[in-house]
Amino acid sequence: MSGPMMFNDPPVRTEAMLNLFRTVQRRLLLFTAAVAVLGVLVGLLVGGTAGLWGALLAAALGLVFTFTTVAILRWLAGRGPELLQLVMIGGWIVKMALVVVVMLWLSQQTFYHRGVFFGTLVVVVLGAVAIEIATVANARIPAVEPGMPDVSSVTPGATRDGGPPTPGTEPRDLAGRGAQQPAPDPEKDADERH
Repeated sequence: MSGPMMFNDPPVRTEAMLNLFRTVQRRLLLFTAAVAVLGVLVGLLVGGTAGLWGALLAAALGLVFTFTTVAILRWLAGRGPELLQLVMIGGWIVKMALVVVVMLWLSQQTFYHRGVFFGTLVVVVLGAVAIEIATVANARIPAVEPGMPDVSSVTPGATRDGGPPTPGTEPRDLAGRGAQQPAPDPEKDADERH
């Protein structure tokens, strides 16, 4: 029976994973800033001050929604999968509730241009998804971290390449013997037969 589930274990953070999350966060910030600037310019041309507010609101809402997901993943890097699932689902519910509240409030406001808001929000969200997919697809995350013990050093009978154990080193063979038996001597066997 396994022990109680521990959510407060110290995180084992791999540098490769943290670098990946930092890269995604940096790209999200730069992309959202660029879309906000472009959205503000288009918004000013299309709707004046209302267009400016529409672009700024959409960029801020999109950034909060996408950036917080990566920030949570970065914070949870190396922790148990149970905690990751719990926090991600809880965070998603909180973010969706926040979006619903903001959208309900915005639906009653007239100070922003709705078309500019919608267009900017779509560009930010789709761009964030593309950035996350491209960054993860091109990431170099090692399957084994340097300094981790070799499988053969912690598993009796295992080989470095993961192949079948060497004959005579299976755990059942070693467990039944108090002391390791010496290897057979061919000369001694030949003398005993004569």
